[in-house]
Amino acid sequence: MSLCFDVIILSEIWSNNIEFYYNILPGYTFYYDVPSYTNVGGVGIYVKDKFTVKELHDYKIYSNDKVKVENIWLEVSQSDSKYIIGGIYRHPNSSILDFYSAIDPVLCKISSQNSSCFIAGDINIDLIKCRTITKHLIMFITC
Repeated sequence: MSLCFDVIILSEIWSNNIEFYYNILPGYTFYYDVPSYTNVGGVGIYVKDKFTVKELHDYKIYSNDKVKVENIWLEVSQSDSKYIIGGIYRHPNSSILDFYSAIDPVLCKISSQNSSCFIAGDINIDLIKCRTITKHLIMFITC
């Protein structure tokens, strides 16, 4: 059986593997964000070439001393269909509350767009152990 995906999101792509990622999936365009301060982490998104893609730079969450994160946001469209696709990698052992504060405005902006959105990646948060974040995320999802 052969599977064919329109979008593939990868986390922890590591900056020393970028050339490899560019060459392994013909028919796809590779978008990525890797950290400048380490080789580990990073996020990448493959999108089939049949789609029109626009990078959404104004959704970007920037790393700082409290939040170590890589993320890429794309508007993927074909004909009358349009989706926002987000890929996120949050490094472990950085502030969860600061991450929430950084991603909340992005989620609000997406919510106001009234567009379908898919967000995937590795945020390194155990939502079962983190009631505050879980409560806020559930409130966002039910809006």
